[in-house]
Amino acid sequence: MKKIFLLNCLMFLGFVALIQFSSCNPATEDNNNNTGETLTDASGNTYNTVIVGRLTIMAENLRTTKYNDSTDIPYVASGESWDITTPAYCHFDNNARKGILYNYYVIETGKIAPKGWHTATNEEWDYVDSLGRAQFNNTYAKAMCSTSGWLASDLANTAGNIQSTNNAWGLNAKPNGYRDGDGTFFGDGSQEFFWGGLWALPTIALTYNLDYNNTTMTMASSAKSKGASIRCVKNY
Repeated sequence: MKKIFLLNCLMFLGFVALIQFSSCNPATEDNNNNTGETLTDASGNTYNTVIVGRLTIMAENLRTTKYNDSTDIPYVASGESWDITTPAYCHFDNNARKGILYNYYVIETGKIAPKGWHTATNEEWDYVDSLGRAQFNNTYAKAMCSTSGWLASDLANTAGNIQSTNNAWGLNAKPNGYRDGDGTFFGDGSQEFFWGGLWALPTIALTYNLDYNNTTMTMASSAKSKGASIRCVKNY
């Protein structure tokens, strides 16, 4: 009797899970590249946004140097000082004309995103991945990436191949590179790393990465001291 009851419970839970998955099947959500609203951060920077499936996402990387309570985020240029366990940001190659990279401790303050927005989560990046695979037959990197700036690739459907056909989603991801925990910069012109959320251990977070020679994002576990880009998503 107990076995029959347990079997019935498992069947019911499986049915509920199937309904929930079907209700948010990304293949049915095709309202991509619609222009969203703009938002302004605590430093006064204004950002364009786009709608990708059910998400409203910044169409540019975050570049604020202040938290949303207007206090300053610490700036760390020195490679020797970068391997820390407190919040910090830098410019790639310490060049103010290049993109801003943040360590994960900045995200953990809960104060980096503009009011009404939050930093993109693992679940949201996974959703973007699923949506792209469904809509672009597993070759969606081009839809995320900017139409110039990437190293050239001879591989079809990669971010670096025929770049003029990139950016179908309007996310305009650029190859801003990343900063390793030891303070070394990598990937300028070839890679873009976005922070997700924590994973498995409290000292590890996930990054979602674009590469000029890949057709999709890749996911990697990273020390919180890595410097990576941030995209924000509107609260829902």
